[in-house]
Amino acid sequence: MNRYFYYSVMMCMLINTIIFESTGQLAKLLNGQKYSLFPVIMLSDRPDRTVLNLAQGKAVILLEGTPFAMIFPAVFYDFMSALDDLYMPFFVTRLLVFFRYVALFIAIAFPAIYISVISFNPDLFRVQMTLSLAGSRSSVPYPSYVEVLFMLLMTESTTAASTLLIR
Repeated sequence: MNRYFYYSVMMCMLINTIIFESTGQLAKLLNGQKYSLFPVIMLSDRPDRTVLNLAQGKAVILLEGTPFAMIFPAVFYDFMSALDDLYMPFFVTRLLVFFRYVALFIAIAFPAIYISVISFNPDLFRVQMTLSLAGSRSSVPYPSYVEVLFMLLMTESTTAASTLLIR
């Protein structure tokens, strides 16, 4: 068996909380780390994902009264693959997963590249484009990193708001 599985079973025995209202509360208590970059427990409300992960040898905890299942241990690939990939041809699936990784790289790297080019290396572009960028940035009262931070904040808030909309 997995070391993490034994650790999670031991944590279940040590938890002194009587009532869990959701699997998210239990996952927070089982995690053990207050801050972590990558989660090790995945919450899913899809029965087919739960069954697939059980078939792959992962542990699943179900809490009565909640539609979510806790699946652990979760690896990075679990968050980058969709369950619908199983129902598509192999090459289409690999292409979609590749596009997801490219999109992740773009989302991480492009804001930093934009800030570095606009703020520190505008001479990478031709003179006409550099003058055009300088002219368009002259009316912006904030530095480029504040502009990018605001843009990322607005994008994340729009994404979060779209998940809360009633379908």
